[in-house]
Amino acid sequence: MPELNDHCGHGMGTDLESKDWVNISAEDLKRIQPYYPVLQGEMDIIWHSPRPFSSASIIRSAQGEFLLKRSHHSFRSVADLQQEHHFIAHLARKGVAVPQIFSNAQGQTATALDDWIYELHEKVAGEDIYADQQSWKSFFVAQHALQAGKALAHLHVAAADFLPDQSRTTQYLISNQKIIESPSILQAFADRIQQSPALSEYFAQYPVSDDFLALLLRLQQPLLAQFPKFKKIWTHNDLHASNLLWRNGSDQAEVAAVIDFGLTDLTSIPYDIAVAIERNFIDWLALDQGNDLHIDVESLCAFIHGYAQTGENLAQLDFVPDILPLAHIDFALYELEYFVGITRNETHAKAAYAYLIEHTYWFVSAQGQDFLAQLKRIIHARGEHV
Repeated sequence: MPELNDHCGHGMGTDLESKDWVNISAEDLKRIQPYYPVLQGEMDIIWHSPRPFSSASIIRSAQGEFLLKRSHHSFRSVADLQQEHHFIAHLARKGVAVPQIFSNAQGQTATALDDWIYELHEKVAGEDIYADQQSWKSFFVAQHALQAGKALAHLHVAAADFLPDQSRTTQYLISNQKIIESPSILQAFADRIQQSPALSEYFAQYPVSDDFLALLLRLQQPLLAQFPKFKKIWTHNDLHASNLLWRNGSDQAEVAAVIDFGLTDLTSIPYDIAVAIERNFIDWLALDQGNDLHIDVESLCAFIHGYAQTGENLAQLDFVPDILPLAHIDFALYELEYFVGITRNETHAKAAYAYLIEHTYWFVSAQGQDFLAQLKRIIHARGEHV
């Protein structure tokens, strides 16, 4: 297996892979430097992110250390990122710990340069203790999960009055509940595929079964009467351990900042909690070895307990077990479209397709049903006693 280095990073499984996007280089820094006053003088690259959806590096200039992120124009525009940045700025005004995003000389928080869109973030004081941890892996200790639950709860409170009628402008690589809240999930699923040339081509070659479509319909039935009860708010939609920075490296560390809002969109609190549970506490990377997956129940309890400590939005927790079996559907299609139409990575596309199908079936397996029943008990107890 390759080692984590300048050319390898995290992929869709447990092995490290060659990166879809090359790292930010010294030449890139020279080209972007004139656009940002805080980048004047000598600069050094001191770290490259191993994450797969963009290139990001920590750089040092005479003014300090910063995170420079670069996305391809095929799935992000300046306007797309500025909308995301407006949400981050709103959270900051409400007291949520998020990185500051710097404006360029033209007053914009994103810069288009040839085929690339750049954004410059503050390097938050704190430790990125999960920097090398693969996605889909749980917290190192339950105490970290508790702090993550608290952080997400505070984020939801702060997000409540941010543009409740406006969703993301970008149509690529985000996470939302548009298909699963549709009055006709099968029509919405079919429309989503038809509207995307990349997905249309892929599903023509690999059509889903009638059994899978019937399962979507069955799983959605308990949701239809519930979705209208929940206010739409902007949510993070990717809160996992490696998207949090920590005040120190100890087991008792508190969250120093919430980062990486790339998948954010207008959804609902139960959806965001369901996504966080799916991202952090079930060992999906072992799914190809069978349905008997490791579930970190201790950390899950701590996460729910941490969320419940805010005393707000608690009734919405009860809906999470119902939405969880379908919470991945919309994102799975965005991700598959990205791998098929943008990076053209067949291996990743195959993994994303399996993620779409096999995750759904796992929730109706014996272990999946036992887990959902257990989750209901955990939520009923607010994580304190199971």
